[in-house]
Order: sequence, then C-alpha cells, then structure tokens
Amino acid sequence: MSASTSQQILSRIAIGNYLISSAGSLTPNADPLSVAQAILLAHDASELVLAALASSMGATFKDKHKTFLMDYVNSIEEKKHLGIKLFFNELNEARVAFKHFGIPPNVLHFYDCVVKARNHLDEACRACLGQSLGRGGP
Repeated sequence: MSASTSQQILSRIAIGNYLISSAGSLTPNADPLSVAQAILLAHDASELVLAALASSMGATFKDKHKTFLMDYVNSIEEKKHLGIKLFFNELNEARVAFKHFGIPPNVLHFYDCVVKARNHLDEACRACLGQSLGRGGP
C-alpha cells in the first residue's frame, strides 16, 4: 500500500470518527425521529470507516459505485471474524426501513446505536490496523 493510499484510508477513518463522535447520546425515552437520525448517522459513519478498513485489507469490489455497508462488513468478517455482522445488519435494516419505507425504528432497540457502532468500529480498527478508531486520522 502506497503512502498516499494509506493516508487516504486514515483520512476516511478520521471523517467517520468525526461524524460518529459528533452525535449526541440518546436515552430509551428518545423520540423515534431522533433515533432514526442516529441510525442514519451511525450507518454513514460506519460505512466510511468500514470501507476504509476493507480497502486497507486489500478488498476489491466489482462496482465501487454499488458497494454497500454489508459488503464491507462481510469482507472484513471473512478475514477477521469479529462478530460485528449481526449489529451492522440490524442497523442497515433499520436504516432501509426508515429511509425507504418511512417505518420508524424501535426506540428501545436502537437508541444507543451510535455508541454500539462506535464500539464495533473501534474493535474493527484495532483488529485491522492495530490502533483505535480515535487514532485513525491525522
């Protein structure tokens, strides 16, 4: 991996970390719209970080314009077996339900999705890069 590629990967991780770190925390009493917003943010931040990690591991995808969150998760899971697939699959399904069908999320299940996503992303960064999520950028 070239130095510029490595820097690009770290920059993408730093952007994802910034997004997920900027989110406020919610409680089980949060309203469904706030939880839906958290799901969208957690999904976008996760996709940035996981795409960068998959790239750092040499993953290639047929069409980079049609590669999705679960493609990155599956690629990482094939090599690292982190046990993150279930969480990201549920997050993805909640995002699709809200974004594409207007179905509000289950607040009690997803109010802490940002915290859970951040923890899983940190675990993935440690496994793939040997450093925490917060240390992924310049």
